[in-house]
Amino acid sequence: MYIDTGESYLASDTQEVDIPGNTLTGIVFAEQGIRALWEEGADVPLCSAIDGVPGGNEPLASSCNQCEHSAIGKSCKPKARLFLLAEIDGVVKPLVFSLSPTSIKHWNAHKKKLQRSNLPVVAANTTFLLEDVKKGTYRWAEGRVGIDGIASKEMLMLAKQARDQFEEVTRQITESDYSDPGDTSVEPF
Repeated sequence: MYIDTGESYLASDTQEVDIPGNTLTGIVFAEQGIRALWEEGADVPLCSAIDGVPGGNEPLASSCNQCEHSAIGKSCKPKARLFLLAEIDGVVKPLVFSLSPTSIKHWNAHKKKLQRSNLPVVAANTTFLLEDVKKGTYRWAEGRVGIDGIASKEMLMLAKQARDQFEEVTRQITESDYSDPGDTSVEPF
């Protein structure tokens, strides 16, 4: 398992950080269910949705529940996008962690166990382990989910701040999104 840190102009920066033991531990502070229907060779999905609400210019249905493509085994694939804080090399970093369709069941089982234990998801040090799965000639990795204790007070405070910021940013479009002088111009480029 590794974290893709993205490209950098600094020659000393590496784009990938290896996770020792193939296990990532962090505090999940937000979650989104995402879906996308891709046409072969396309750069953008034909239709996509966050938490069951399709977006884009021409969604195929008013909600994922009403769309024929979103049924299990159909062409619109679900994923879970998790936002978490993880300590990597002694530094707490925010990460976006996407779970594949085959890993969602493990995430949902983890949430149910936490709920039965009267623990919110954010209170647990959640572990993600990539497990190699082989069936016939197919091979893939599934993310197994577990717990490594309860989050410290310091991490909970950071997670609360991160969740508040996440909710504020995703709630609405504000004037600050268009505060640059060029953003409000109606003239063509």
